[in-house]
Amino acid sequence: MMDQIRSLRSRAVMERIEDHKNLGAYLTIGISCQRVIENAGRQAELASVCQDCLSEQDADRAGDFPTVIRRLSQDEFELLFRNGFEVTDLTLAAYYPDRFQHIPYSALH
Repeated sequence: MMDQIRSLRSRAVMERIEDHKNLGAYLTIGISCQRVIENAGRQAELASVCQDCLSEQDADRAGDFPTVIRRLSQDEFELLFRNGFEVTDLTLAAYYPDRFQHIPYSALH
């Protein structure tokens, strides 16, 4: 049921972006660097950035993380934060290269 709700909401957001020519992006936690770049059709230009990103397995772990009401461990928080950062950074750099440049996660530390 949650997948159906997410699907309906994402369609509404994407419709708004596409039909009304609004700038925007729909970000999904749990997607890997490689998938973002493939979806954008920018493998040739951006494939080299994936070597410093979370693995496909770690991105899947972030996407499968349950909704919980408790304090996250440092490792859990880092996984979710990093995946969110990488998805956002690479989505914006891949789809809006004239406005955003890729910032490696390692540059934050």
